[in-house]
Amino acid sequence: MSRAKNLPKTLAQSRKRPQPKALPESGLFLPGRNLIIFVSALLAAATITLYSPVIGHSFVVLDDREYVTANPHVHGGPAWSTIQWAFTSTEAANWHPLTWLSHALDYQSLG
Repeated sequence: MSRAKNLPKTLAQSRKRPQPKALPESGLFLPGRNLIIFVSALLAAATITLYSPVIGHSFVVLDDREYVTANPHVHGGPAWSTIQWAFTSTEAANWHPLTWLSHALDYQSLG
């Protein structure tokens, strides 16, 4: 019996866990997470720099009259009648209910 009690202890002592191997140096100037943060910040800065000129631009008027400014359904906001109209209308030669509902929501919230 004494041998049975000692057996698990001896097995636990004889089994040593292998140590993780160190990763080789990759030669990058920023390792791991710091590299991800740096690249993300660089992409954000490039995007902001690229699109910053549009801040001063006015609302583009191409088909806005039919879609937003002169459309009484859009001016009604996202009401039940607007939702029904959006899914059944082919106004401005298009059927796009999500666009109509988006315009209605934007017009109600932003004017």
